[in-house]
Amino acid sequence: MGWSEKSQIATNLSIVGTEQYSSAVTLDPGESAHVQVISNSGGTTDSLIISVYSTLDDSTEVWDEVPIHQFLLDCTSGNDTEVSFMVSSVYKFRVGFVRSGSTDTLTTNAYVRTDGVSV
Repeated sequence: MGWSEKSQIATNLSIVGTEQYSSAVTLDPGESAHVQVISNSGGTTDSLIISVYSTLDDSTEVWDEVPIHQFLLDCTSGNDTEVSFMVSSVYKFRVGFVRSGSTDTLTTNAYVRTDGVSV
């Protein structure tokens, strides 16, 4: 199988001091997801903390409180800043976003493509 169509999992989120989340993405066994986050602080002070959370649940999700991945995206240029990363070896995941400081509002979008592998 080939890569899926690009789909948006977070749309124009206004990220401030409370963590906000993307839509959930469920993976088949052996499947990987290529995630791209685009964020713009509109300022030069705050960056974006990106966290990836997983769950074993299908419908009534109990999300992990500790992310499986977490990193900082420097958004202090005042322009769109993009980062891509891979997620695999989990049943379901979502991406969390929160600003690193207390000044700027970060407009954030996220997209995903899955590779369609299923073992």
